[in-house]
Amino acid sequence: MAKANNLSGLYIVLDGIVGCGKSEQIRQLKKYLPLDFSDFDFVFTYEPGGTPDTEELREKLKHSKMTPEEEMLLFAKSRAITIPRVIIPVLERDGIIISDRSFTTSLAYQGFGRGLGVNKVWQANKKAINGIFPDILIHLKVGRDVCLNRSAGDKPDKFDKESGVFWKKTDDGFDKMIDFLQGISPNTKIIQIRDPEGKLSVEQTRLAIKSDLYPLIKENIG
Repeated sequence: MAKANNLSGLYIVLDGIVGCGKSEQIRQLKKYLPLDFSDFDFVFTYEPGGTPDTEELREKLKHSKMTPEEEMLLFAKSRAITIPRVIIPVLERDGIIISDRSFTTSLAYQGFGRGLGVNKVWQANKKAINGIFPDILIHLKVGRDVCLNRSAGDKPDKFDKESGVFWKKTDDGFDKMIDFLQGISPNTKIIQIRDPEGKLSVEQTRLAIKSDLYPLIKENIG
C-alpha cells in the first residue's frame, strides 16, 4: 500500500471521543497482534505521554485550566517530543507502532470542540509532526451519549467534565477532521467502526477492526 510517510515501519492510530472504547481495543490489539504477526516488532504508545517530559504535560493538559490556544500549543509541544523520541525510532527499524491518539485528536478537539478552526490547529501541529502522518487511522464512532455515560468515572479530568455542546462539536468534528486529513495526507487509510447505539461488544468491535486492519498490515509488510 502507498504509505503516508517515507519511513519503512507502520504507524497506526486509534482515535475518537472519550468513552468510545479506544483503550480497550488497544488492549485487544496488544494481546492479538503479536500472536497473529509474530515476526514483527510491535510498540504501543499514547498521546499525550510516552516520555517523562510528556507525562508531565499530560497531567497539566488533563487537569489545569488554560485557554484553548494554550491547550492547542501544549498538545503540539508534547507531540514534538513524542514523534522523534518514540514514534520515528520504531518506524526506522521496520516496526509497527500503535498509538492511542495523535494530532488528529487535536484537529477534532481544539479545532472543532474548542472552536479554534481546523486550519489553525493544523498549522500549530505541522512542524511538531514533521511529516509523520498515520498510515492507518482507526476511528471508533460510537454514539455520543453512550460514550459520555461510559466516561463518567470516579476521577474525571477536565475533558470528562466538558459540556454536551463541546462534545457534540467534537464528535461532529471527527468526521470533518477525517475529510481534512485526507486532504493533507491522502495516503492515510481510514477505518471507521460505527456503533451509534453502543451495542457492539468488545469482541464484535475487535473483529470489525481486524477485518479491515489485517489486510492493510499484510499489504504493507507482505
